Amino acid sequence: MRFSVKTALLYALTFGTPAMAYDTLPEAVTVTDNGNETIISGPNPQAAVVLVAGAFIKPTGYEDLAKAIVSNSNQEIAVFIPHFFGDFAIPGRTGHKIDAAISYLAQRGIASPSLHVFAAGHSHGGMAVNNTPVSQDLGGLILLASYLPHSAVSSQTIANFPKPVLMLGGELDGLTGINYVARDSLTVAAMARTDVNVVTEKPVVLLRGVTHRQFADGSADAADSIPPEVSLVHAHDAIANVIVNFIASRGALTSFNQDSGKSNIKAQVAATTNLIEPYRLAQATEDMTCAEAQRAAVELAAPGWDAIRIESKFYHHGPSEALFIFDKSSVSKDAQGFKLHLPVLIDNAIDMTDISKNNYLAPRALLCKMRTASKIAAETGITTTKPDLNCAELNQRVIASTLATITDATQRARFSAKYGDPETWALEALSDDASDQVQYGPITIRSEKKATGQSWIRSRFAFEPKTASSWQLTTGDLMTADDVKIALFAGAHYCKLLPPARIVEWATIFGLK
Repeated sequence: MRFSVKTALLYALTFGTPAMAYDTLPEAVTVTDNGNETIISGPNPQAAVVLVAGAFIKPTGYEDLAKAIVSNSNQEIAVFIPHFFGDFAIPGRTGHKIDAAISYLAQRGIASPSLHVFAAGHSHGGMAVNNTPVSQDLGGLILLASYLPHSAVSSQTIANFPKPVLMLGGELDGLTGINYVARDSLTVAAMARTDVNVVTEKPVVLLRGVTHRQFADGSADAADSIPPEVSLVHAHDAIANVIVNFIASRGALTSFNQDSGKSNIKAQVAATTNLIEPYRLAQATEDMTCAEAQRAAVELAAPGWDAIRIESKFYHHGPSEALFIFDKSSVSKDAQGFKLHLPVLIDNAIDMTDISKNNYLAPRALLCKMRTASKIAAETGITTTKPDLNCAELNQRVIASTLATITDATQRARFSAKYGDPETWALEALSDDASDQVQYGPITIRSEKKATGQSWIRSRFAFEPKTASSWQLTTGDLMTADDVKIALFAGAHYCKLLPPARIVEWATIFGLK
């Protein structure tokens, strides 16, 4: 096969330079183990990466990646792999490991050597070393399948981190998944609307087909169970390519053009933006999901929903949950027609540490306090044309519309190989006296009927695997008559819905395991 120059350049920007094995290094490159760290370096390094291993992974598991970094940098980057007792890096004990790299560059005549040192960490190693770029005034932070944790005791995020930071993730990472990358990528994209430089100051890059352990030796890991789609050599080469361009973009390498480094980083960020587009859409539509469910649940004759303005009032799991419990949906007349007040609880899990361990980052559920068709008709005079859709059917609508936003051919093919093409899934009603059930492709949706608001609030909401290729969504619904004794509770149609972002997480990572 012959490649044009344009094709070769596009391939390089997307996947890095063609992968090669690093078993045989140039004679000038040395691998030294002094008992405290393993150093892979050429004769005249201009910068250093201190690569802190993930939990319980031996330093030798990173030597091939280190060799790829050295080779991709034309031997201008030295890589230090610190040794820790028990192969577990402890935060606060990484500083002296950084000092060794600073001294190494200073001895070789590098001016301002600390600014030419970059702290890098894989998985837990990223969390263990993420304070050092600030405390020791380094050139920046490199997170490999890792992230800055959002926690109750730390306000440190990619948005306010005071040093340059590269977040580099694998598309098929089963631990620090694509959802973590998407969260921080969307944060940086929002910042870039007012500061274009943030794209190269804090780039977030996702590598296609790469898994969590391919940032190390590629060995098997029960939690990292999605098969890789690229070889380990290719993964290391792609990782090294981004790291070298990031360091070049900081002006720390002599034989690499700084502007070229920035251009290459921008290209990688752009490719990542396309891969996480469904996450952006899910985030953008979250606030509209309950309102759209209300419109879907009730079909009105003309003028229909054009005459009714829905105003959603949002509450969050935690302190405002009590206010949500006492708030009720209602319809009122205004100058523009009718206004429907729709209380919505965004049920986010409370996680004090935000440690990456197979966690969904999306809300667990959206709790929607809607109105029944008959009550809306009574309050507006607009007739209804069909019975209310039940909560199982409404969840199916949310799932279908969200899956349609995943348009990347590789992502769709990967998902379809396990569950079939969502465009071919049929909606099948299942009978049960105690619940409304539907079957939608591989998903059984069971909506259990509740008699009171309190039992609905406490009702179970779960989305979990039944078999290797089927899932069950369990939710709850409450519908009250128009003539109940307490008018405040009349015409309630309460549903718990699966949030769009959680559907995207399922389709791109958790459902593939």
